[in-house]
Amino acid sequence: MSGRGHHHGPGGPAARYDREAPAYALRWAPVLAAPGARLLARAIAAGLPADARIVELGAGTGTLALAARRALPQATIVATDLSAGMLAEAEAAAGAAGLADPDRLRFLRAPAAATGLPDASADLVLGAFVHQLVPDRAAVHAETLRILRPGGLLALVTWEAGGVPPRASAAWDDLVVDLGLDRPVAGAAPDARAGDLASPAAAARELRRAGFRRVAARPDRLTWSWDAAGYLAQKEGYEEAALVATLSPAERERLRAAAAAAFARLPASAFAWDAPLVSVLARRPPAPLPERG
Repeated sequence: MSGRGHHHGPGGPAARYDREAPAYALRWAPVLAAPGARLLARAIAAGLPADARIVELGAGTGTLALAARRALPQATIVATDLSAGMLAEAEAAAGAAGLADPDRLRFLRAPAAATGLPDASADLVLGAFVHQLVPDRAAVHAETLRILRPGGLLALVTWEAGGVPPRASAAWDDLVVDLGLDRPVAGAAPDARAGDLASPAAAARELRRAGFRRVAARPDRLTWSWDAAGYLAQKEGYEEAALVATLSPAERERLRAAAAAAFARLPASAFAWDAPLVSVLARRPPAPLPERG
């Protein structure tokens, strides 16, 4: 599922994303849309048949799958995600956009490392902001090689390690502590995650070791700006929603008022985000994969 996963809530990752899906679609998917669109354009420019068979891993609420549906109307797309809630949002978005067509766009609940799709059944596998979230990236690479046809293309984009949040995020964190609201969320636990990519060069080495060839990894950026009110809504409604849910109505109002006052004192630049990304294209070798002993 596309995202950085800033916060935790009760239950495993699928249950949490089921709960978060509406907020994700509203607050987070638009932030991630532009790098995903650039990745899709890069993949199309690398050469795809008009009737390409496309699989998206971690499709989230469907932004990239719907972009592919618009750009390649003759393609068949399977949008996969571990979360049924995310896929329900994606399916609803497809219907609202007039892009629902079971012959061209299918939604499949499945983890990225075990899609259950047939061998050599995809011309393109897409992954936008999912490869950092999976427990075992090597297993996802192996699954991708399995479902790609010989010569098929993997296109992924995700975070490069070392990025920092907008400066306003530190002001929020300070307020939570100063107001005595920094508390554990019942049932929350960190997920097992592969983590951000160290660099484009490291990503290329990882994919070559996994068996990919013609690997082209390069830096990209995610840039986004909120205003003070929008960033407060982002914090309350998505990034820190699990914490906010633990607060009493009086505590929520106290935090909201303090954050609004603190944000009003900050310059516009404090709400701007410029995060480093890694964008990669890689091919499954054209010859059949060797048997593993």
